[in-house]
Amino acid sequence: GVKQIFVSLNGFDGHPLISQTMEFSANMFGFKIGGSFNYIFSDYKLNEQVADGTFTAELFSMNKDAIVRDSAFWEDVRPIPLTAEEKIDYIRKDSLKQIWESKPYLDSLDRANNKFKWSDVLFGYDYDKTFGKRHYSYKSPLSTYQFNAVEGHTLSVAFEARIYDNTENKHLKINPLIRYGFADKKIKASVNLRYRFDRKNYGNAFLGGGREYSQLDNRNPVMSNINSLYSLFSKSNLLHLYEKRYVSAKVTREVSNGIYLIPFVNYENRRPLNNNSDYSWSEDDYTYRPNDVIGKDEFESLYFLENHDAVTLGTKFVWYPGQKYMSFPAFKSRMQSGAPRFQIGYTLGLNDVSYNKLEIQILDKKVNTNLFGYSSYLIEGGMFFSDESVAFPDLFHFRGNETFINYSSSNLGNFKLMPQYVYSTTENFGTVFFEHHFDGYILDRIPLFRNMGANIIVGGNALVYKDQYYYEYSVGLEGISIGPFTLFRMDYAWAKDKYGISDHGFILGLSQIFE
Repeated sequence: GVKQIFVSLNGFDGHPLISQTMEFSANMFGFKIGGSFNYIFSDYKLNEQVADGTFTAELFSMNKDAIVRDSAFWEDVRPIPLTAEEKIDYIRKDSLKQIWESKPYLDSLDRANNKFKWSDVLFGYDYDKTFGKRHYSYKSPLSTYQFNAVEGHTLSVAFEARIYDNTENKHLKINPLIRYGFADKKIKASVNLRYRFDRKNYGNAFLGGGREYSQLDNRNPVMSNINSLYSLFSKSNLLHLYEKRYVSAKVTREVSNGIYLIPFVNYENRRPLNNNSDYSWSEDDYTYRPNDVIGKDEFESLYFLENHDAVTLGTKFVWYPGQKYMSFPAFKSRMQSGAPRFQIGYTLGLNDVSYNKLEIQILDKKVNTNLFGYSSYLIEGGMFFSDESVAFPDLFHFRGNETFINYSSSNLGNFKLMPQYVYSTTENFGTVFFEHHFDGYILDRIPLFRNMGANIIVGGNALVYKDQYYYEYSVGLEGISIGPFTLFRMDYAWAKDKYGISDHGFILGLSQIFE
Protein backbone atom coordinates (compact mmCIF):
# COMPACT_ATOMS: atom_id res chain seq x y z
CA GLY A 1 0.00 0.00 0.00
CA VAL A 2 0.92 3.66 -0.28
CA LYS A 3 0.64 6.27 2.48
CA GLN A 4 1.15 9.95 1.66
CA ILE A 5 1.23 13.11 3.77
CA PHE A 6 0.46 16.49 2.23
CA VAL A 7 0.74 19.87 3.96
CA SER A 8 -0.86 23.25 3.48
CA LEU A 9 1.52 26.21 3.12
CA ASN A 10 0.69 29.91 3.42
CA GLY A 11 0.94 31.79 0.17
CA PHE A 12 0.87 28.67 -1.96
CA ASP A 13 -2.20 27.43 -3.77
CA GLY A 14 -1.74 23.70 -3.37
CA HIS A 15 -0.71 20.93 -1.01
CA PRO A 16 2.83 19.67 -1.64
CA LEU A 17 3.76 16.09 -0.79
CA ILE A 18 6.03 15.88 2.26
CA SER A 19 6.21 12.16 3.07
CA GLN A 20 5.41 8.92 1.27
CA THR A 21 5.63 5.31 2.46
CA MET A 22 5.29 2.34 0.13
CA GLU A 23 4.78 -1.10 1.70
CA PHE A 24 4.85 -4.43 -0.10
CA SER A 25 4.53 -8.11 0.73
CA ALA A 26 4.45 -11.37 -1.19
CA ASN A 27 3.94 -15.06 -0.48
CA MET A 28 5.17 -17.57 -3.05
CA PHE A 29 5.94 -21.29 -2.65
CA GLY A 30 5.85 -20.90 1.12
CA PHE A 31 8.34 -18.01 1.18
CA LYS A 32 7.14 -14.70 2.58
CA ILE A 33 8.82 -11.39 1.89
CA GLY A 34 7.93 -7.84 2.79
CA GLY A 35 9.32 -4.39 3.23
CA SER A 36 8.76 -0.68 2.88
CA PHE A 37 10.26 2.40 1.26
CA ASN A 38 10.17 5.81 2.94
CA TYR A 39 10.48 9.05 0.97
CA ILE A 40 10.89 12.53 2.45
CA PHE A 41 10.42 15.54 0.15
CA SER A 42 11.98 18.87 1.08
CA ASP A 43 13.60 22.02 -0.32
CA TYR A 44 10.56 22.88 -2.43
CA LYS A 45 10.89 26.04 -4.51
CA LEU A 46 7.43 27.56 -4.60
CA ASN A 47 6.11 30.41 -6.76
CA GLU A 48 9.53 30.77 -8.33
CA GLN A 49 9.83 32.43 -11.71
CA VAL A 50 11.14 29.94 -14.25
CA ALA A 51 13.60 31.40 -16.74
CA ASP A 52 13.21 30.71 -20.43
CA GLY A 53 15.14 27.65 -21.50
CA THR A 54 14.95 25.98 -18.08
CA PHE A 55 12.91 23.06 -19.38
CA THR A 56 14.73 21.30 -22.21
CA ALA A 57 14.81 17.85 -23.77
CA GLU A 58 16.87 16.69 -20.78
CA LEU A 59 14.39 15.42 -18.18
CA PHE A 60 16.91 14.25 -15.58
CA SER A 61 20.62 14.64 -14.93
CA MET A 62 22.98 12.87 -12.52
CA ASN A 63 26.47 14.15 -11.74
CA LYS A 64 29.44 11.78 -11.75
CA ASP A 65 29.88 11.96 -7.97
CA ALA A 66 26.16 11.84 -7.14
CA ILE A 67 26.31 8.42 -5.45
CA VAL A 68 30.01 8.38 -4.52
CA ARG A 69 29.80 9.98 -1.06
CA ASP A 70 31.28 9.25 2.36
CA SER A 71 29.27 8.24 5.43
CA ALA A 72 29.37 11.79 6.87
CA PHE A 73 27.46 13.11 3.86
CA TRP A 74 24.72 10.52 4.19
CA GLU A 75 24.40 11.10 7.94
CA ASP A 76 23.84 14.78 7.24
CA VAL A 77 21.22 14.45 4.48
CA ARG A 78 19.35 11.32 5.61
CA PRO A 79 16.00 12.50 7.06
CA ILE A 80 15.30 9.20 8.85
CA PRO A 81 18.22 7.69 10.84
CA LEU A 82 19.21 4.10 10.08
CA THR A 83 18.04 1.50 12.54
CA ALA A 84 20.60 -0.76 14.23
CA GLU A 85 19.45 -3.64 12.02
CA GLU A 86 19.93 -1.54 8.87
CA LYS A 87 23.44 -0.49 9.93
CA ILE A 88 24.47 -4.13 10.42
CA ASP A 89 22.89 -5.03 7.07
CA TYR A 90 24.82 -2.29 5.23
CA ILE A 91 28.11 -3.39 6.83
CA ARG A 92 27.43 -7.00 5.83
CA LYS A 93 26.52 -6.03 2.25
CA ASP A 94 29.58 -3.82 1.91
CA SER A 95 31.85 -6.63 3.11
CA LEU A 96 30.24 -9.15 0.77
CA LYS A 97 30.47 -6.73 -2.15
CA GLN A 98 34.22 -6.37 -1.62
CA ILE A 99 34.60 -10.16 -1.54
CA TRP A 100 32.38 -10.75 -4.60
CA GLU A 101 34.35 -8.19 -6.62
CA SER A 102 37.81 -9.38 -5.54
CA LYS A 103 40.18 -11.09 -7.99
CA PRO A 104 40.61 -14.35 -5.96
CA TYR A 105 36.84 -14.83 -5.68
CA LEU A 106 36.09 -14.05 -9.35
CA ASP A 107 39.00 -16.20 -10.55
CA SER A 108 37.71 -19.14 -8.50
CA LEU A 109 34.29 -18.83 -10.14
CA ASP A 110 35.89 -18.62 -13.58
CA ARG A 111 37.98 -21.74 -12.96
CA ALA A 112 34.81 -23.68 -12.19
CA ASN A 113 32.82 -22.31 -15.12
CA ASN A 114 35.64 -22.40 -17.69
CA LYS A 115 36.32 -26.14 -17.45
CA PHE A 116 36.61 -27.50 -20.98
CA LYS A 117 34.88 -30.72 -22.05
CA TRP A 118 35.38 -32.48 -25.36
CA SER A 119 31.65 -32.15 -26.05
CA ASP A 120 32.19 -28.37 -26.12
CA VAL A 121 33.78 -28.81 -29.57
CA LEU A 122 30.33 -29.70 -30.91
CA PHE A 123 28.07 -27.73 -28.59
CA GLY A 124 29.98 -24.49 -28.05
CA TYR A 125 32.21 -23.08 -25.32
CA ASP A 126 32.49 -19.92 -23.22
CA TYR A 127 35.62 -18.70 -21.43
CA ASP A 128 35.52 -15.76 -19.00
CA LYS A 129 38.11 -13.63 -17.23
CA THR A 130 35.61 -11.69 -15.15
CA PHE A 131 38.08 -9.63 -13.12
CA GLY A 132 39.94 -8.63 -16.28
CA LYS A 133 36.62 -7.95 -18.04
CA ARG A 134 37.24 -10.40 -20.86
CA HIS A 135 34.81 -12.83 -22.48
CA TYR A 136 35.54 -15.38 -25.22
CA SER A 137 33.05 -17.71 -26.86
CA TYR A 138 32.87 -20.34 -29.55
CA LYS A 139 29.52 -21.07 -31.19
CA SER A 140 28.36 -24.62 -31.77
CA PRO A 141 28.96 -25.49 -35.44
CA LEU A 142 25.84 -27.68 -35.32
CA SER A 143 23.69 -24.56 -34.94
CA THR A 144 25.25 -22.99 -38.05
CA TYR A 145 24.16 -25.65 -40.55
CA GLN A 146 22.58 -24.26 -43.72
CA PHE A 147 22.00 -25.37 -47.28
CA ASN A 148 21.87 -23.52 -50.58
CA ALA A 149 22.42 -24.54 -54.18
CA VAL A 150 25.63 -22.52 -54.56
CA GLU A 151 27.54 -23.89 -51.54
CA GLY A 152 25.60 -27.06 -50.82
CA HIS A 153 25.67 -28.10 -47.17
CA THR A 154 27.52 -25.52 -45.07
CA LEU A 155 28.96 -25.33 -41.57
CA SER A 156 30.57 -22.36 -39.86
CA VAL A 157 32.95 -21.82 -36.99
CA ALA A 158 32.16 -18.56 -35.24
CA PHE A 159 34.20 -16.98 -32.44
CA GLU A 160 33.62 -13.89 -30.34
CA ALA A 161 35.84 -11.88 -28.02
CA ARG A 162 34.57 -9.00 -25.85
CA ILE A 163 37.01 -6.76 -24.00
CA TYR A 164 35.72 -4.05 -21.66
CA ASP A 165 37.42 -1.16 -19.90
CA ASN A 166 37.20 -0.79 -16.12
CA THR A 167 33.93 1.14 -16.28
CA GLU A 168 32.42 -0.99 -19.07
CA ASN A 169 31.62 2.24 -20.95
CA LYS A 170 34.04 1.30 -23.73
CA HIS A 171 34.46 -2.12 -25.22
CA LEU A 172 35.93 -3.96 -28.17
CA LYS A 173 34.03 -6.81 -29.82
CA ILE A 174 35.78 -9.12 -32.32
CA ASN A 175 33.89 -11.68 -34.41
CA PRO A 176 35.96 -14.01 -36.65
CA LEU A 177 33.95 -16.37 -38.87
CA ILE A 178 35.05 -19.35 -40.98
CA ARG A 179 32.48 -20.96 -43.29
CA TYR A 180 32.85 -24.01 -45.53
CA GLY A 181 30.61 -25.21 -48.36
CA PHE A 182 30.76 -28.93 -49.09
CA ALA A 183 29.64 -28.47 -52.73
CA ASP A 184 31.74 -25.49 -53.82
CA LYS A 185 34.61 -26.76 -51.61
CA LYS A 186 35.67 -23.25 -50.65
CA ILE A 187 36.55 -21.68 -47.32
CA LYS A 188 35.12 -18.22 -46.66
CA ALA A 189 36.74 -16.33 -43.79
CA SER A 190 35.97 -12.89 -42.41
CA VAL A 191 36.38 -10.84 -39.27
CA ASN A 192 34.29 -7.96 -37.96
CA LEU A 193 35.29 -5.55 -35.18
CA ARG A 194 33.15 -3.14 -33.21
CA TYR A 195 34.68 -0.59 -30.85
CA ARG A 196 32.32 1.39 -28.62
CA PHE A 197 34.24 4.54 -27.79
CA ASP A 198 31.43 6.75 -26.45
CA ARG A 199 28.56 4.92 -24.79
CA LYS A 200 26.73 8.10 -23.84
CA ASN A 201 26.57 9.47 -27.40
CA TYR A 202 26.18 6.14 -29.20
CA GLY A 203 29.73 6.34 -30.51
CA ASN A 204 30.73 3.13 -32.31
CA ALA A 205 33.36 2.30 -34.91
CA PHE A 206 33.01 -0.78 -37.13
CA LEU A 207 35.69 -2.43 -39.25
CA GLY A 208 35.32 -5.61 -41.26
CA GLY A 209 36.99 -7.58 -44.00
CA GLY A 210 37.41 -10.95 -45.63
CA ARG A 211 35.72 -13.17 -48.16
CA GLU A 212 31.97 -13.83 -48.08
CA TYR A 213 29.07 -14.91 -50.23
CA SER A 214 26.57 -12.06 -50.10
CA GLN A 215 22.98 -11.62 -51.26
CA LEU A 216 22.44 -9.21 -54.17
CA ASP A 217 20.52 -6.99 -51.75
CA ASN A 218 22.92 -6.38 -48.84
CA ARG A 219 19.98 -6.05 -46.43
CA ASN A 220 19.68 -9.88 -46.72
CA PRO A 221 15.94 -10.08 -47.51
CA VAL A 222 15.94 -13.90 -47.67
CA MET A 223 16.41 -15.64 -44.32
CA SER A 224 19.01 -18.40 -44.72
CA ASN A 225 17.14 -20.88 -42.51
CA ILE A 226 13.94 -20.46 -44.54
CA ASN A 227 15.90 -20.90 -47.77
CA SER A 228 17.42 -24.11 -46.39
CA LEU A 229 13.95 -25.53 -45.69
CA TYR A 230 12.60 -24.58 -49.10
CA SER A 231 15.66 -26.01 -50.84
CA LEU A 232 15.68 -29.32 -49.00
CA PHE A 233 11.93 -29.97 -48.97
CA SER A 234 10.77 -28.49 -52.29
CA LYS A 235 13.96 -27.88 -54.29
CA SER A 236 13.38 -24.13 -54.42
CA ASN A 237 16.51 -22.03 -54.05
CA LEU A 238 15.55 -18.49 -53.05
CA LEU A 239 19.02 -17.06 -52.49
CA HIS A 240 20.90 -15.12 -55.17
CA LEU A 241 24.54 -14.84 -54.15
CA TYR A 242 27.75 -13.27 -55.34
CA GLU A 243 31.26 -13.51 -53.92
CA LYS A 244 32.77 -10.42 -52.36
CA ARG A 245 36.27 -9.88 -51.03
CA TYR A 246 35.89 -6.76 -49.02
CA VAL A 247 37.03 -4.21 -46.49
CA SER A 248 34.44 -1.99 -44.81
CA ALA A 249 34.41 0.77 -42.19
CA LYS A 250 31.59 2.66 -40.51
CA VAL A 251 31.14 5.08 -37.60
CA THR A 252 27.92 5.87 -35.72
CA ARG A 253 27.48 8.82 -33.38
CA GLU A 254 24.76 11.03 -31.94
CA VAL A 255 26.01 14.48 -32.94
CA SER A 256 23.13 16.34 -31.27
CA ASN A 257 20.13 15.18 -29.28
CA GLY A 258 18.10 12.90 -31.54
CA ILE A 259 20.39 13.43 -34.55
CA TYR A 260 22.67 10.57 -35.64
CA LEU A 261 25.36 10.58 -38.31
CA ILE A 262 26.64 7.35 -39.89
CA PRO A 263 29.49 7.78 -42.41
CA PHE A 264 30.76 4.65 -44.18
CA VAL A 265 33.19 3.42 -46.83
CA ASN A 266 33.38 -0.03 -48.45
CA TYR A 267 35.61 -1.76 -50.96
CA GLU A 268 34.39 -4.93 -52.70
CA ASN A 269 35.89 -7.19 -55.31
CA ARG A 270 32.74 -8.81 -56.70
CA ARG A 271 32.56 -12.11 -58.58
CA PRO A 272 29.59 -14.08 -59.99
CA LEU A 273 28.70 -17.51 -58.64
CA ASN A 274 27.04 -20.60 -60.09
CA ASN A 275 25.11 -23.45 -58.52
CA ASN A 276 27.26 -26.38 -57.39
CA SER A 277 24.69 -28.69 -55.82
CA ASP A 278 21.47 -30.34 -56.97
CA TYR A 279 20.83 -32.05 -53.63
CA SER A 280 17.34 -32.09 -52.14
CA TRP A 281 15.09 -34.34 -50.09
CA SER A 282 12.40 -33.72 -52.68
CA GLU A 283 11.90 -36.41 -55.31
CA ASP A 284 11.41 -33.85 -58.07
CA ASP A 285 13.75 -34.53 -60.96
CA TYR A 286 14.18 -30.92 -62.10
CA THR A 287 17.24 -28.86 -61.26
CA TYR A 288 17.54 -25.75 -59.14
CA ARG A 289 16.88 -22.39 -60.75
CA PRO A 290 20.27 -20.96 -61.82
CA ASN A 291 21.83 -18.45 -59.44
CA ASP A 292 21.72 -15.72 -62.10
CA VAL A 293 17.97 -16.11 -62.82
CA ILE A 294 15.63 -13.92 -60.77
CA GLY A 295 11.85 -13.87 -60.42
CA LYS A 296 9.49 -16.81 -60.70
CA ASP A 297 7.19 -18.30 -63.31
CA GLU A 298 6.44 -15.71 -66.00
CA PHE A 299 8.55 -13.13 -64.13
CA GLU A 300 11.81 -15.06 -64.59
CA SER A 301 14.66 -13.11 -66.14
CA LEU A 302 18.46 -13.20 -66.32
CA TYR A 303 20.67 -10.68 -64.54
CA PHE A 304 24.28 -10.02 -65.46
CA LEU A 305 27.18 -9.65 -63.03
CA GLU A 306 30.83 -9.70 -64.10
CA ASN A 307 34.05 -9.49 -62.10
CA HIS A 308 34.55 -5.91 -60.96
CA ASP A 309 35.77 -3.71 -58.13
CA ALA A 310 33.46 -1.28 -56.36
CA VAL A 311 34.18 1.45 -53.83
CA THR A 312 31.11 2.89 -52.13
CA LEU A 313 31.19 5.72 -49.63
CA GLY A 314 28.58 7.95 -48.16
CA THR A 315 26.65 8.80 -45.03
CA LYS A 316 23.30 8.34 -43.36
CA PHE A 317 21.53 11.03 -41.38
CA VAL A 318 18.88 9.90 -38.87
CA TRP A 319 16.65 12.29 -36.92
CA TYR A 320 14.24 11.55 -34.05
CA PRO A 321 12.33 14.85 -33.59
CA GLY A 322 11.45 15.79 -30.02
CA GLN A 323 13.58 13.09 -28.40
CA LYS A 324 13.69 13.37 -24.60
CA TYR A 325 16.46 11.89 -22.50
CA MET A 326 17.85 11.31 -19.01
CA SER A 327 21.58 11.82 -18.41
CA PHE A 328 23.57 9.47 -16.20
CA PRO A 329 27.34 9.63 -15.58
CA ALA A 330 28.18 6.93 -18.11
CA PHE A 331 25.17 6.67 -20.39
CA LYS A 332 22.06 8.36 -21.72
CA SER A 333 18.54 6.93 -21.57
CA ARG A 334 16.50 8.01 -24.60
CA MET A 335 12.73 8.30 -24.90
CA GLN A 336 11.14 8.79 -28.30
CA SER A 337 8.55 11.53 -28.64
CA GLY A 338 6.11 9.64 -30.83
CA ALA A 339 7.02 11.75 -33.86
CA PRO A 340 8.11 10.02 -37.10
CA ARG A 341 11.74 9.07 -37.64
CA PHE A 342 13.44 10.68 -40.64
CA GLN A 343 16.40 9.15 -42.48
CA ILE A 344 18.42 10.37 -45.46
CA GLY A 345 21.20 8.34 -47.07
CA TYR A 346 23.66 9.32 -49.79
CA THR A 347 25.96 6.86 -51.60
CA LEU A 348 28.73 7.51 -54.12
CA GLY A 349 30.02 4.62 -56.25
CA LEU A 350 33.59 4.66 -57.64
CA ASN A 351 36.18 2.48 -59.39
CA ASP A 352 34.51 0.07 -61.87
CA VAL A 353 31.12 1.50 -60.88
CA SER A 354 30.13 5.15 -61.27
CA TYR A 355 26.97 6.56 -59.73
CA ASN A 356 25.58 8.60 -56.87
CA LYS A 357 22.18 8.14 -55.31
CA LEU A 358 19.95 9.47 -52.55
CA GLU A 359 17.43 7.58 -50.41
CA ILE A 360 14.92 8.95 -47.90
CA GLN A 361 12.75 7.23 -45.32
CA ILE A 362 9.97 8.34 -42.96
CA LEU A 363 8.90 5.81 -40.33
CA ASP A 364 6.18 6.02 -37.68
CA LYS A 365 5.48 2.77 -35.86
CA LYS A 366 2.58 3.99 -33.74
CA VAL A 367 0.00 6.60 -34.71
CA ASN A 368 -2.57 6.38 -31.92
CA THR A 369 -6.21 6.33 -33.05
CA ASN A 370 -7.59 5.88 -29.52
CA LEU A 371 -10.40 3.29 -29.40
CA PHE A 372 -9.71 2.23 -32.96
CA GLY A 373 -6.17 1.00 -32.18
CA TYR A 374 -3.10 2.40 -33.89
CA SER A 375 -1.54 2.70 -37.34
CA SER A 376 2.02 2.24 -38.62
CA TYR A 377 3.53 3.49 -41.83
CA LEU A 378 6.81 3.64 -43.71
CA ILE A 379 7.42 5.94 -46.69
CA GLU A 380 10.54 5.50 -48.82
CA GLY A 381 11.88 7.19 -51.90
CA GLY A 382 15.07 7.30 -53.92
CA MET A 383 16.77 8.72 -56.98
CA PHE A 384 20.02 8.33 -58.88
CA PHE A 385 21.67 11.67 -59.64
CA SER A 386 23.96 9.83 -62.06
CA ASP A 387 24.06 6.20 -63.20
CA GLU A 388 26.88 5.84 -65.72
CA SER A 389 27.84 2.37 -64.43
CA VAL A 390 25.63 0.62 -61.88
CA ALA A 391 26.19 -3.03 -60.97
CA PHE A 392 23.21 -5.16 -59.99
CA PRO A 393 23.97 -5.08 -56.21
CA ASP A 394 23.91 -1.25 -56.33
CA LEU A 395 20.38 -0.91 -57.79
CA PHE A 396 17.41 0.15 -55.70
CA HIS A 397 16.03 -3.15 -54.38
CA PHE A 398 12.63 -3.81 -52.81
CA ARG A 399 12.29 -6.53 -50.19
CA GLY A 400 9.98 -9.17 -51.62
CA ASN A 401 8.87 -12.61 -50.54
CA GLU A 402 8.58 -15.80 -52.60
CA THR A 403 7.39 -17.99 -49.70
CA PHE A 404 4.34 -18.19 -47.46
CA ILE A 405 6.53 -17.36 -44.43
CA ASN A 406 8.04 -14.15 -43.13
CA TYR A 407 8.84 -12.63 -39.76
CA SER A 408 6.28 -10.40 -38.04
CA SER A 409 8.98 -7.90 -37.03
CA SER A 410 9.75 -7.21 -40.70
CA ASN A 411 6.22 -6.68 -42.03
CA LEU A 412 6.60 -2.92 -42.26
CA GLY A 413 9.00 -2.44 -45.16
CA ASN A 414 8.55 -5.87 -46.79
CA PHE A 415 6.25 -6.76 -49.64
CA LYS A 416 4.35 -9.94 -48.89
CA LEU A 417 4.08 -11.42 -52.40
CA MET A 418 6.55 -9.54 -54.61
CA PRO A 419 9.11 -11.71 -56.46
CA GLN A 420 12.67 -10.85 -55.41
CA TYR A 421 14.61 -8.41 -57.63
CA VAL A 422 11.99 -8.25 -60.43
CA TYR A 423 11.42 -4.54 -59.81
CA SER A 424 15.05 -3.59 -59.00
CA THR A 425 15.83 -0.35 -60.81
CA THR A 426 17.81 2.87 -61.22
CA GLU A 427 14.60 4.84 -61.76
CA ASN A 428 13.27 7.35 -59.23
CA PHE A 429 10.86 5.44 -56.99
CA GLY A 430 8.44 5.76 -54.11
CA THR A 431 7.09 3.10 -51.75
CA VAL A 432 4.46 3.22 -49.02
CA PHE A 433 3.82 0.55 -46.38
CA PHE A 434 0.79 0.90 -44.10
CA GLU A 435 -0.80 -1.22 -41.38
CA HIS A 436 -3.65 -0.58 -38.98
CA HIS A 437 -3.89 -2.61 -35.78
CA PHE A 438 -7.43 -2.61 -34.36
CA ASP A 439 -6.21 -3.76 -30.91
CA GLY A 440 -9.43 -5.51 -29.96
CA TYR A 441 -11.80 -2.82 -31.24
CA ILE A 442 -13.57 -5.42 -33.40
CA LEU A 443 -12.88 -8.84 -31.84
CA ASP A 444 -13.51 -7.68 -28.26
CA ARG A 445 -17.15 -7.21 -29.27
CA ILE A 446 -17.49 -10.89 -30.22
CA PRO A 447 -17.79 -13.20 -27.15
CA LEU A 448 -16.10 -16.17 -28.81
CA PHE A 449 -12.97 -14.16 -29.70
CA ARG A 450 -12.83 -11.78 -26.73
CA ASN A 451 -10.40 -13.83 -24.64
CA MET A 452 -8.21 -15.12 -27.47
CA GLY A 453 -5.84 -12.15 -27.42
CA ALA A 454 -5.79 -11.98 -31.22
CA ASN A 455 -6.50 -8.74 -33.07
CA ILE A 456 -7.46 -7.83 -36.62
CA ILE A 457 -4.88 -6.06 -38.75
CA VAL A 458 -5.32 -4.59 -42.24
CA GLY A 459 -2.59 -3.28 -44.51
CA GLY A 460 -1.54 -2.00 -47.88
CA ASN A 461 1.80 -1.62 -49.68
CA ALA A 462 2.63 0.22 -52.89
CA LEU A 463 5.59 0.72 -55.23
CA VAL A 464 5.56 3.29 -58.02
CA TYR A 465 8.30 4.23 -60.51
CA LYS A 466 8.19 5.45 -64.11
CA ASP A 467 5.58 3.30 -65.92
CA GLN A 468 5.59 0.53 -63.29
CA TYR A 469 3.43 0.08 -60.23
CA TYR A 470 2.79 -2.72 -57.77
CA TYR A 471 0.16 -2.78 -54.99
CA GLU A 472 -0.67 -5.16 -52.16
CA TYR A 473 -3.66 -5.36 -49.83
CA SER A 474 -3.95 -7.63 -46.80
CA VAL A 475 -6.13 -8.55 -43.85
CA GLY A 476 -5.14 -10.80 -40.99
CA LEU A 477 -4.96 -11.77 -37.34
CA GLU A 478 -2.03 -10.92 -35.08
CA GLY A 479 -1.15 -11.88 -31.52
CA ILE A 480 -1.97 -15.58 -31.96
CA SER A 481 -0.37 -17.09 -28.87
CA ILE A 482 -0.08 -20.02 -26.50
CA GLY A 483 -0.03 -18.85 -22.89
CA PRO A 484 2.34 -15.89 -22.56
CA PHE A 485 4.14 -16.65 -25.86
CA THR A 486 3.07 -14.88 -29.04
CA LEU A 487 3.81 -17.30 -31.86
CA PHE A 488 2.66 -15.85 -35.16
CA ARG A 489 0.25 -13.76 -37.20
CA MET A 490 -1.68 -14.83 -40.28
CA ASP A 491 -2.43 -12.58 -43.26
CA TYR A 492 -4.21 -13.06 -46.55
CA ALA A 493 -2.78 -10.78 -49.23
CA TRP A 494 -3.59 -9.78 -52.80
CA ALA A 495 -0.99 -8.39 -55.21
CA LYS A 496 -1.87 -6.18 -58.17
CA ASP A 497 0.33 -4.83 -60.96
CA LYS A 498 -0.50 -2.99 -64.17
CA TYR A 499 -1.81 -6.23 -65.68
CA GLY A 500 -4.27 -6.94 -62.84
CA ILE A 501 -4.22 -9.29 -59.84
CA SER A 502 -0.85 -11.04 -60.08
CA ASP A 503 -0.88 -13.19 -56.94
CA HIS A 504 -2.73 -13.89 -53.71
CA GLY A 505 -2.35 -16.20 -50.73
CA PHE A 506 -1.80 -16.73 -47.02
CA ILE A 507 1.33 -15.41 -45.31
CA LEU A 508 2.45 -16.84 -41.96
CA GLY A 509 4.30 -14.23 -39.91
CA LEU A 510 6.53 -15.84 -37.28
CA SER A 511 7.23 -13.95 -34.06
CA GLN A 512 10.69 -12.95 -32.85
CA ILE A 513 11.13 -16.15 -30.83
CA PHE A 514 11.69 -17.95 -34.17
CA GLU A 515 14.31 -15.50 -35.47
